[in-house]
Amino acid sequence: MRPADVVHAAAERIDTGRSYDVIVVGGGINGCALLWEAARQGFSAILLERGDYCAETSANTLKVIHSGIRYLQTLDLKRVWESVAERDALMRLAPHLVRPLSCLTPTSGMMLRSRWAAGLAWLAFDAIRAAQGPGAAAMGRNRILNKAECLRRVPWLANEPGLSGAALWHDAQVVNAERLGLAFVLSAQERGADACNYAEVEKLLVREGRVYGVRVRDVLTGGVASVTGRSVVVAAGASLPGLLATCHGDPAAAPRFVRAANIVTTRRLSDVAVGRASRAEAGEQRLLFAAPWDGRTLIGTWYFPGDCSAHPGGPPCLTRAELSVCLRDIEATFPGGPLCEEEIALVHTGLLPAEHAPGVAAGERLSEKERIFEVRRAGRGTGLIAVVGVKYTTARRVARKALRRVVEHLGDQPGGRPMPEATLHGGDVGTLDTLVQAKTQEYEGTADARTVARLAGLYGSKLDAIMRIAARDARMAETIPGVADSIKAELRYVLENESAWTLCDALVRRTGIGGRARPTAETIAYFADTMTGHFGWNDAVRQANIDAVDRYYERIV
Repeated sequence: MRPADVVHAAAERIDTGRSYDVIVVGGGINGCALLWEAARQGFSAILLERGDYCAETSANTLKVIHSGIRYLQTLDLKRVWESVAERDALMRLAPHLVRPLSCLTPTSGMMLRSRWAAGLAWLAFDAIRAAQGPGAAAMGRNRILNKAECLRRVPWLANEPGLSGAALWHDAQVVNAERLGLAFVLSAQERGADACNYAEVEKLLVREGRVYGVRVRDVLTGGVASVTGRSVVVAAGASLPGLLATCHGDPAAAPRFVRAANIVTTRRLSDVAVGRASRAEAGEQRLLFAAPWDGRTLIGTWYFPGDCSAHPGGPPCLTRAELSVCLRDIEATFPGGPLCEEEIALVHTGLLPAEHAPGVAAGERLSEKERIFEVRRAGRGTGLIAVVGVKYTTARRVARKALRRVVEHLGDQPGGRPMPEATLHGGDVGTLDTLVQAKTQEYEGTADARTVARLAGLYGSKLDAIMRIAARDARMAETIPGVADSIKAELRYVLENESAWTLCDALVRRTGIGGRARPTAETIAYFADTMTGHFGWNDAVRQANIDAVDRYYERIV
């Protein structure tokens, strides 16, 4: 596609001549999964996202797909069952992006944190897994480790008071949360759905008290259009209160939000994820989780009340005082002494739904369950369905529940049978290890083994399309400046196929190069120069994109 064509394509992304069964507002993980589920079930659907897909809270997670272990503490076996099923489903749908993660927490004493209590929990968990049949993902067995086994795996737990051993279990990790959301979107588009990033819904359209569409502004061009549909579902996270105001919906229905923070450090702590209670503050205890991720360690999660950002409309940030709380907790909980700021590769921040909790010090606590409800206006239903998700793990199940509400609202099902639940875009790889082994041999001489492994882990079967670009143009087989495990064909593929309109889209969320740490100046310059040539940017637009990258990494105020 020539640069001029790309610029004009942005203005024509929204089909205003079509009325949809389902309009999805909000392209976080819940909105992306909802679009995919709607397309799979045969609905005509469109997704409208004001920024990039999974660019806000959905990008700033601990990247763990939970198996529901913690629900065993309250004997909530239904939620354990659901979590295990969703973990296994995501590993089946996107095996290149969602991978097994071994987890460990120390045991001590004779009560709930003891080895015998963990043993009882594993008996219940194994019974649930067995009842789900042979379709469950191939994961290692949950085990109870004695003290010696525990210390062989994590030697620095030797200072754990009263250590008797450890509970070992298996969750999953999504190595690139943004690409998982994108995989849902691309898969939905393959099934006939429409999706537009940088399409901001400014207003809900109401006729006789019922929502029948949205007014949307193309952020890339400034153009405004109306999109109509039989149902509108808002899964817009912290933007929900503002959208409800445009249709005079009951503001009390909107949730509160708290800031969540996770810290990516260059310090390697363990080959397994470790959950450990921190007591850095007198009388206060929080469970911190340190998970190995992309050669680094991801630690979290902390929660802080109120809003805080470095720039108007920018991502939520931490204050220096809040960062000090995080660093103090890390020092008290994990080895290596104080964590200096030079060891902080990234700070992930996002807004999560909360609920009023008078007995809690901050007055609020995280919402435990998703909410799916029809928005009311002056006591009457508006037909607008709101989705407030709380877990990355359950996005697919929440999408199905929301679609059931849509069917109730429409009063009919789409024609035809739902499509089978095949793998997501790029997920038809069998196992990732087998893919990497085969492709390393196939592309020997074009890309080194490290590059092939990284590309396979992000793009799955679409790795072949990237390598075809390199085969057609030898320059595309060159490494990207400042990046040892990528080739220039990767960026070309992203720009031609994945709706990457800004420097942050390509650098952070599509390639993930800027998602693991701030890239070097030469890497940023290469991306900016390439996108300038591809899109025909002028100097002002190029610089604005570089400035936006700088702001992306400003998470401390």
